[in-house]
Amino acid sequence: MRRLSTFLTSCGFFSLLAVSACRKPVPAAKPSKGAELYGRMCAVCHGANGEGYKADSAPRLAQPDFQASVSDQYLREAINNGRMGTTMSAWSKERGGPLAAEDVAALVQHLRTWAKGPRVSLDERAANGDSGRGENIYARECFRCHGVKGVGGPNIHIGNPQLLQAASNGFLRYAIKIGRPGTLMPSFEATLGDAGIEDVTALLRIWASPPPPPPAAVP
Repeated sequence: MRRLSTFLTSCGFFSLLAVSACRKPVPAAKPSKGAELYGRMCAVCHGANGEGYKADSAPRLAQPDFQASVSDQYLREAINNGRMGTTMSAWSKERGGPLAAEDVAALVQHLRTWAKGPRVSLDERAANGDSGRGENIYARECFRCHGVKGVGGPNIHIGNPQLLQAASNGFLRYAIKIGRPGTLMPSFEATLGDAGIEDVTALLRIWASPPPPPPAAVP
């Protein structure tokens, strides 16, 4: 009886070995096309997880307030056409880059995986502030980071015409009001109030040439 028990136990052991030997390892999930493109082309500056500032002051694309307020159109424009005067290249084939339209769409889809919540409702009224007052506020509050006309400073070139042509009034208002927590951009809601934010928005608008088209309706 003991020999039979030992034999059966041994058979069970070898059966388990046989089953284990036949099991194939589960392959790792293949990254999406957008994730693969991002890792190959964008992560060196924007960080592997969109944390930003890995090189050339590239912004934090995963920042929650940016994701909540930026449009897909803005993201596509930035990828397609780059940012002249900066190290952000134009990546679309139409501009001499390697990416077809479907590649850009895949990249935008990947960027959206970092969104932490729904889109915010933006105030898209026409800018009705005083650009002269806005210039004084800019010199006091913004110049040290963004430089002359928003392109001469160490941080994001907010005066870049390509950026301003793609950015809606609501996007600009929201960025000034809320800031970008986790970055050097503070909230100016308490410092400037609604009137001051309008004045700075009006100033930014006169730096955009030509002005941006009206914002597309959100489906």
